[in-house]
Amino acid sequence: MIGALVCLRLLAGATILAAETSPSVGVELTSLELTALSEKRSEARAVLKVSNPFPSPVRLTAGRFVLLVNGHEVGQGSSPPRTVRAHKLRGVEIPIRIDRKGLLAALGGQFDAGMQIDAELSGEILLRLPSGDRSMPLRLPGRMGTDGARSGVFTIPPGGGGLSPR
Repeated sequence: MIGALVCLRLLAGATILAAETSPSVGVELTSLELTALSEKRSEARAVLKVSNPFPSPVRLTAGRFVLLVNGHEVGQGSSPPRTVRAHKLRGVEIPIRIDRKGLLAALGGQFDAGMQIDAELSGEILLRLPSGDRSMPLRLPGRMGTDGARSGVFTIPPGGGGLSPR
């Protein structure tokens, strides 16, 4: 028998397919901010909201991501292992190393603090579910704010608690 495919509609407007029977872990991009842009240090920060509908904890064992702007890869990041408690939401921070020259080229040299840049966080997370380990591919389009390049601000998802590893 073929397992049911569950289509998750994400807050950011993306759709992913997960080969898991209903219910399924949900992932949303809640924040994407450029936090530094200089010759010495260029980085961004994404925050994902992960929801666990299961009666037991789900472990996010690994995550690898690329940041795309105008179809060009401009950064890479990974998520550390995290546990999402049963029937809970969890904010997961993804630090992203930015290729400064690549970002400026993708923007055609047009950069100003305060911009909202169309971007996409793509990659996969590895989940340890009650039914076994699963890989969940993600394509999460959103808007990357550049105010954080001067203030270092970002948003923790509502209901997601803190970003502490515990």
